[in-house]
Parts: sequence; C-alpha cells; structure tokens
Amino acid sequence: MKWAFGKRFLRLGINSIRFAAVPVLTKIQFEDAKREIYYTSCGIQGYRPYMEDYTAVKLDFCDSPGYHFFAVLDGHVDYRVAQYCSKNLPQFLEKKLGSLIKSDASAEEISSEIERAYLEFDREIRASGLRSGSTCSSVLMTPKNFIFANVGDSRTLLVDESSELKFSTEDHKPMDTEERKRIYETGGFVRYNRVNGNLALSRAFGDFDLKPNSEGTWPSRRYHDLFQPVIAAPTCTIIPREESDSLLVLGSDGVFDVLTSAEAAKYAHFEASVFGKNEEVAWRMVDTSFSRGSMDNITALVVFLKDKEYKMPEYVARNDKARKLIESTIEEIFASSKTPATTKEAVQIWQQILSKLESEKALHDILPPGAGLSSQLSLIRSIFSAKLNLK
Repeated sequence: MKWAFGKRFLRLGINSIRFAAVPVLTKIQFEDAKREIYYTSCGIQGYRPYMEDYTAVKLDFCDSPGYHFFAVLDGHVDYRVAQYCSKNLPQFLEKKLGSLIKSDASAEEISSEIERAYLEFDREIRASGLRSGSTCSSVLMTPKNFIFANVGDSRTLLVDESSELKFSTEDHKPMDTEERKRIYETGGFVRYNRVNGNLALSRAFGDFDLKPNSEGTWPSRRYHDLFQPVIAAPTCTIIPREESDSLLVLGSDGVFDVLTSAEAAKYAHFEASVFGKNEEVAWRMVDTSFSRGSMDNITALVVFLKDKEYKMPEYVARNDKARKLIESTIEEIFASSKTPATTKEAVQIWQQILSKLESEKALHDILPPGAGLSSQLSLIRSIFSAKLNLK
C-alpha cells in the first residue's frame, strides 16, 4: 500500500521528530471471523509523515484449533522492520513452536521457546540488512492460556466481561530501574529519557546501532543477544483463560499515550456493548485517541473472545441518548447565535458548544467510561460543520 502525506513539517523534540502539518486520516481496516474468534483492527497515519504501524494475525496457529496469534508492531526510523515482522514473525514462530504445540507442551515450555525465538528472529532481521527498529506486543491464545510477549511500548490488554482490566503488558522504558541498570552495564547511557539520547525504548527488534557488543576477533566474533543497551528479549507472561474473559485489546503507543490501560479497557468494553462484533469498535478506539491529541501513528486491534452477542440494548440506548443530547445542545446554540460572518465568529460558536457540553452533567453521566467527551468529538465536529454550512 502506498501512503500519501504532507510535505510541510514542524520540527519538534530533541531528535527532530517530524510531524505533518495536516494529519492523514485514511483508515487501514481489517476484520475476520473464524468460529468463536472475531477480530478487527484499524490504524491511521495521523500527524506523522509516514505510517509505521503494522499488525500480524495468524488464526489456527500451527494448524491447531484453539491456538491464535495476534501482534501490534510500531516501527521507528522507518517502517521496514515493522513490516518485516508483520510478514515473517508468525511463520517463524510456527516453525519454532510447532513441535511443542503438536506434542501438547506446557504453557511454560511454549513461553520459554518464544523468548528464545524472539532473539533468534532479531538475528534474522540483522542478517537481512535492515537497520530501523520496531516494538512488538503479542499474545498467543491457547485452549487454556494466554501467553503474552512484549517488546517495547506497544501494549496488550486482557479485559473481563465487567469491563475491568485483568492484565496489561508493561512498557520497556529506559528510565525503568532494571532497564536503566542494564543499559549502563552494557556500555550505553540514558539521556533525555532515551537510550544514548536517541531511542525512547529499551527493548526492540532491530535498532542494531544500539546493539554493538560482541566478543572475539574476526572471523570468530560472537554477537551478544542480551548484553546490549537495547535488546529484543520479550517479557512473557502466562495468564490462564477464564470464562469471564471478554476482550483482548492491542495497541501502539499512539493509543496509550492518551489512554491509560484501565481507560482503554473500559472504553473498548463500552463500544463493544454498543456495536457488538463490528469493525466500528477498533475505529472508535483510534478516532478517540486522535481526538485526545495523539500525534503518533495510531493502531488498535480488538479480539472478541466469546462466541456470543456483545451488543447490549441498555448500552445502545445510552449511546443514542448521548447523541440526541449532543445534537439538541448544538441546535440550541446555533438557534440563539447570529450567522457567523468570519472564522473568528465560527470559532467562538465552536468554543461555546464545547464549553456547554463540558458542563452538561446529564451528558457526562452517560458518556463512555474511560473516554468521556473526547469519544464524541468526531460527532460534534460533523454536526457543527453541517449546521455551519446551513447558516
């Protein structure tokens, strides 16, 4: 897929991260249903000059019913390592895990093999000549367990049927005590909360400029997978599956820069209860993150774990009520305002609308938990634009 992006950039930040002057909001959306599993993903480029987020999905992993693999990858420097992981990581893991899965190995054995496989896969990336990097937050579903594997600051959540956050992967950041200790012990340093003043992550695929350590002399030089300022070793966690498990939510930091894990869990549960098994759920996660001010690429992947109807009449009614209240509030403000003759006057009406909605307690009591009014900004904007054109 080819990407269009603006040519004017604002240069911000210590390492001149580039932002497009106009956001690119074209959706990349996928969905699939396979027996008990339904998933939907959505991503937008946003204010970044390139799209560097990718997803990877493999249902019936290793041709084994009940095993499914999901991952979100967030590239940096460029998109190439994230794209490489998206295309090749699931198949690579199938080769490494196939015999274990076919022999009904324990979750602990599979988890240990995943840890070894990630390091070996990182060596394959090095051999390919790619030099950029990528996060990877993944989960392997088995009939009895979830095996989470996280590298970097993308994130995977497990949400139960009551909307509570049951589990969240932890980000790998240079300022974490253990990560910072390893960085200094392996010859790196932390400046501006970045490894060597450069990378805001302490673990990633690729980034081989930050993995320089080896021993011996040519031709017997030996590369160290783990004795590096940045490593590709995943943090793996095994969580037993339970009947109350409802959703998996995977996202790039474009989501979690503006939503906490608990907020994202409650919001995803609400939208799933409104729309059911529908691609709208992932889109709402992305759209709300953008409305909250996320300046990054934004990607969300939502997996529905239950073979049931998620849509609930009370949530649909609540959502409809909020929409009608927003529409009537905007209608009242336009009815009491003179036709705007300038952009300044139009902005004043816009600010009045937001101020009124912010102070409307009856509205806030029924807005989606975890997201609030920001989840309605696209709706507010569309109604405002339509009314403005009629004035």
